[in-house]
Amino acid sequence: MHFTTRILSRSCGKIEPEKNLVQAMTPTTPVLTDSKTLNEVLNSLTENLPIQTQGKCEQQNIFEILIRAATQRDSIENTTKVLKNVPTSNDIRYHLEKYSSANL
Repeated sequence: MHFTTRILSRSCGKIEPEKNLVQAMTPTTPVLTDSKTLNEVLNSLTENLPIQTQGKCEQQNIFEILIRAATQRDSIENTTKVLKNVPTSNDIRYHLEKYSSANL
């Protein structure tokens, strides 16, 4: 009965966090933000998947578009239409095909 009451109270937002949990979460506890996550993923991709680019289609632009498309469950085509001042979907595919051909 105590367990059921606790679940019901929690769903109503009446249970306060346990003091031990609050004390354990100090300002020095690392927090992962969207921008930090994006930077880590971009750094990892640029280090491990070098793509030779030219013109306004830079390697970071390609990865940012691919990451956004993947996280939004969207296509490269639509992602490039939604974003401003980015390479076209054809430019992205061209560079991805160059990478694929060079690394087969």
